[in-house]
Amino acid sequence: PSEWNYTGLCPAVLIKGRTLTMRGIFRFFAGMGAICSFVLGVQADMVVKDNFVVLTNIVPGKEISLDGLLTRVKNTGAVSNGYNVSIKEAGECRKGYEKVTDLSWFQSEGNDFTLAAGVETDIKGLRLHIPNKNEYYNRHFQAQLTVRTQQTIAVELTIPAWIETAGKFIKKHEELPKGYGFMPTVLELGGEARGEIFLYNNTLVGQVYTIFVALPAQKSGSNIIPQTPGYEWFKDDSGIEINIKKGKKIVRNRYEVELKQGEMEPIKVELISGDIKTQQEALLVAVQGGSDGWQFSRIGVADRGEEELEPAHDQNGEK
Repeated sequence: PSEWNYTGLCPAVLIKGRTLTMRGIFRFFAGMGAICSFVLGVQADMVVKDNFVVLTNIVPGKEISLDGLLTRVKNTGAVSNGYNVSIKEAGECRKGYEKVTDLSWFQSEGNDFTLAAGVETDIKGLRLHIPNKNEYYNRHFQAQLTVRTQQTIAVELTIPAWIETAGKFIKKHEELPKGYGFMPTVLELGGEARGEIFLYNNTLVGQVYTIFVALPAQKSGSNIIPQTPGYEWFKDDSGIEINIKKGKKIVRNRYEVELKQGEMEPIKVELISGDIKTQQEALLVAVQGGSDGWQFSRIGVADRGEEELEPAHDQNGEK
């Protein structure tokens, strides 16, 4: 069928797949078709539908079932075959993401299954529960989703799984994770709205950061960040304006700011164009001096109608 993309040749072939949008506790995005092939000349006899998985807006403290939210497996062989699904530690992480702190967040229940020849199914048997601690909000984690055949010579296919937790303003720097980052990690604007995103420094020493608006669709390789389901990247940043009172402006939408240990700095974000389309987004990126890594927050324009925006918070936690 046309919705399945696979090949009998190595390496894997990447072909655009389908998109599924879910909101509420989580949002899920499956982007490209991914394919399994030969290992040591042995036919893998399976196809995994997507080559990466993203779960966003995951709320710490709430357990969710991942049934039907990861990807699908198909037995392309001529006989029944057994499979095992597991979550493993990521190798090299994508920029802006970090390894999952504890793999015990993923609970397995019935993650061994058998498929008859030609049958496909959603991956089931996994649950996710991130502890309800402030340090786990505003985070971007990465793990590996692994599907393994239960054959004499087993074949294993691994795809990255990115988990983005819900945004939250955290007043005390002692409750923030070590390092630096943004609060919240998602800011949705509507109409002519404006809002604030805070950059914090919890690295134990003073640091200088470069802050800028990024459009990942114009980047390549390991810099690509998947977009939110149902959203498109801004074509350019002409409709967004950021302002950092304490920062040194380099050019439009690009600043340098120095923060002491434990210090937070608000970044004002405003829509300045009346013809901005809804369901678009860009990234606000921070790069620490002397580092090639980055942290990011999403700036999205949502169709909220007459709904009022959630008020921003200042450094004292006041609305």
